[in-house]
Amino acid sequence: VMNFSFGENSFVKHLATARGQGIDPRIVENQRLGLDIDAPADLALLSEQPGHTAAQRYLAVVTPISMMEEVSLTTFRGLPPVRAHELAKQFVQELHMDVLEQAMVDAIAKNFTNAEIDALTGFYSSPHGRSAMLKMNAYMADLLPAMQSEMHRALAIVRKRGRHQPLAAPAMDRE
Repeated sequence: VMNFSFGENSFVKHLATARGQGIDPRIVENQRLGLDIDAPADLALLSEQPGHTAAQRYLAVVTPISMMEEVSLTTFRGLPPVRAHELAKQFVQELHMDVLEQAMVDAIAKNFTNAEIDALTGFYSSPHGRSAMLKMNAYMADLLPAMQSEMHRALAIVRKRGRHQPLAAPAMDRE
């Protein structure tokens, strides 16, 4: 995982950082990602460009690459830290980010209104939002085992009932 670079020549700085970590970066030409976002005024410029939807503005703040880096680190978190980072880097390098970005744009546009997307973008642009975003994957990794265990337990009960007795009707249908 690399630290972000901002300001003039940030693209060159990102390349140098990647190469310094032993990563041979793959450069993908993408107009939607090509605009350098360094300041709030840049977000305004992004929103004025044709073809940039609310979902694309959101992904300029919550970048697909940062999401996938966090997911990959969470995936390998049981390994020694150095090995986890090595595998996470390799994993992210193999992803077709253009495919994932389009899937994300489509899913965001399908499931949220523009007002909701704009609210999420505003939140994740704020200091508290950025801090929360950095903690979300660790939170989910901590919570998921308990959720899965409890869901399996409840499913076993429901399946057992289904064999021996009818399921109770939902509360709203009992009246």
